[in-house]
Amino acid sequence: MIKQKVLQFSEPIVLMISFLSLIGIFFQVRGGTGIFNGIYIALFMITLLVYPGLLAWIGRDVIAKATPRNIPVMTFPILFLYTFVPTLYFLVPYVFSGYFNNNSTELLFIVFEFSVFTAGLGFFFWQIKKFKEKKLKRRDFNLYTVYLFGGLIYFYFIRLTFIAMILLQSTFDILA
Repeated sequence: MIKQKVLQFSEPIVLMISFLSLIGIFFQVRGGTGIFNGIYIALFMITLLVYPGLLAWIGRDVIAKATPRNIPVMTFPILFLYTFVPTLYFLVPYVFSGYFNNNSTELLFIVFEFSVFTAGLGFFFWQIKKFKEKKLKRRDFNLYTVYLFGGLIYFYFIRLTFIAMILLQSTFDILA
């Protein structure tokens, strides 16, 4: 029963949180103080901590119901938005604001983010091509589950480690 409710509400939840994340990118690029900065920080925390886990959980339930002949509507949007929104949340402000401060850890983080972004887009378009050619098999849905799990490893372990390293390095630079 709970899985049916998750599937029923998956589309509005995914679209709403993705839209809010894109609004957060706009507020960051726009810059500013006061309420806009507060909204940006709140949406940043949602995108950083909640978004990947929520999409992986919803995606796992959506993919569990999928078969090669009956693919739920939200399967491919989840695969696309899963890496697209969280990586854009770091790449777009970086490009528009020029955050780079000759910090090797930050440069490596941006390289990782760009790699995840391009790999996510490549995976998505490869799967769309297989879908259009009607070559999807049951093992592809197992691959989607592995993709979601691998994304969680990146988003929660590798990315947060990089962010902590950047913050520590910035703190040491300020103190030195």
